Amino acid sequence: METLMSLKIPSGWAVSYNRFLDLSIDDSALPSEDLELFGEDMLQLQSMILEKGVWLIPPEHFLIDLGWYPEADPKGQYKLLLAHVDRTKNKKWKELKTFRSKDRFEIREMLESWIQEKY
Repeated sequence: METLMSLKIPSGWAVSYNRFLDLSIDDSALPSEDLELFGEDMLQLQSMILEKGVWLIPPEHFLIDLGWYPEADPKGQYKLLLAHVDRTKNKKWKELKTFRSKDRFEIREMLESWIQEKY
């Protein structure tokens, strides 16, 4: 059974999906069919606002996206992306920061530092 990576996510962030596992693709015991666990859609967080006691994802917010590129390739690496989304003007993301690493612990450290920053 796979275990999700332990993350410190403060209030103000919504988890859209989480498939970020505490698992190394370099693990020699990893069956080849488990390579599919290393895909482009591993984790997505969106910033929220508190409005009249309700947490909402506003049209203009920040998004953190994590994936493995190339998908299911042991020679690949994680790509962590911080973007600004403004759905009032367009549906595109404006990339603000990108971080790449094969080490899941480095990815976790960078992700946790980004969600603590004030934009």
